[in-house]
Amino acid sequence: MATAIVARAVHAPLPAISRGLVWAGLAAFVLVAVMLLVARPARSGWWDAATFAAAAAAAGAGLGADGWRTPALALAGASIAGWACLVALPAPWRARQHDAAGASGRRLLAVVATQSAVISAAVLARAWHTGAFAGFALAVWLAAIVLYAAMIAPVARGMAARAGAVAFRSDDWIAMGALAIDRKSTRSELQSHHDLVC
Repeated sequence: MATAIVARAVHAPLPAISRGLVWAGLAAFVLVAVMLLVARPARSGWWDAATFAAAAAAAGAGLGADGWRTPALALAGASIAGWACLVALPAPWRARQHDAAGASGRRLLAVVATQSAVISAAVLARAWHTGAFAGFALAVWLAAIVLYAAMIAPVARGMAARAGAVAFRSDDWIAMGALAIDRKSTRSELQSHHDLVC
């Protein structure tokens, strides 16, 4: 996911590097997916579904920018499917009580996956010129905004508690990343509606 995001960031100024990163990210995506299917580690499938949805959307966006329309659309569909699995599974932090400093940025993978579903639905709406996916994207986009607003408070409290001990976690960056991706999902949603109307 991170490699695909960097690939999109350098697409305009460094297209050759972006292309290499797209394919490296796609290879890593496939490798990790296969390893998870084969190894079946003893961990929550919720985190896997959240990360899969976001990574599929990011890899698909990179392929789409390079003109690989069919695999990009396939990954967009996979992203939405991963998000649907995420919705069906119980959030792991609801199963047990956490201390005040326990809420980290990792929880916001729920928001990132939802935003990724918005971007993927917008891609499908533009490609097939259908209002069904555009309507779905709009509903999920609104849900992502509400979800971020609801979830950022406990994460912010956890970050504040860890700040006193200078013990931030490596996944706390997702608090900022989710907000940045919300900007991208908003642009994708607005563009999809513009393309369908015009």
